[in-house]
Amino acid sequence: MNLSNREANLSLYELPMIQKKILQRKCKGQVSIKRIDPKGEYIVIENTCIKKPVVLTNWTLKRRGVDVPSNSFKFEKHFVLHPNKSVKIFAKDKGRNYPPHELMSETVKNWGNGTYAYTSLVNHLNEERASLLEKIEHYEREIQVPVNRIDKDRIQNRLDELDLDNKINLEQDFEFYFEHKNYNEACINDDIDSNEIEDHSI
Repeated sequence: MNLSNREANLSLYELPMIQKKILQRKCKGQVSIKRIDPKGEYIVIENTCIKKPVVLTNWTLKRRGVDVPSNSFKFEKHFVLHPNKSVKIFAKDKGRNYPPHELMSETVKNWGNGTYAYTSLVNHLNEERASLLEKIEHYEREIQVPVNRIDKDRIQNRLDELDLDNKINLEQDFEFYFEHKNYNEACINDDIDSNEIEDHSI
């Protein structure tokens, strides 16, 4: 791939693969799954209504997924989640049993944390009233690359080493985009001097 003078004025910098955690929260009514501890130690259930309490007698909190153990917790009789309040359900020995604000499961060792997990809250009729889907996605992004005053031959040689077959789209007089499926290489610093550039081979 040959570069024009303007396209060659850039510095190469290795970018990591982007990791993004996506949360999809749903609820039918006033109770929602507010938070899941990243270490899997607890789950927080919240009553979002400011006026009405919710009786959670015989409701069940369930969690399953990839690299996540299937676990469940059943609320005891007469448990009430008051308006605009929350309850934290701990895994065994990860907290304390202090109703109505904190509960601890005797069977769940850890709620788990993985690349894909689905947590749901079902009522005594086995109807799902709230859910929280967590998934981690890895992707490459299109990088905006500022023009820089770097030696053209140095950049050209680097690209030849990588044997890239890139798509370059010129956008503006001083910007362009650098995209490739297999290499996360891009120029992101318009203040660096050519003598300071390091070789960031993948």
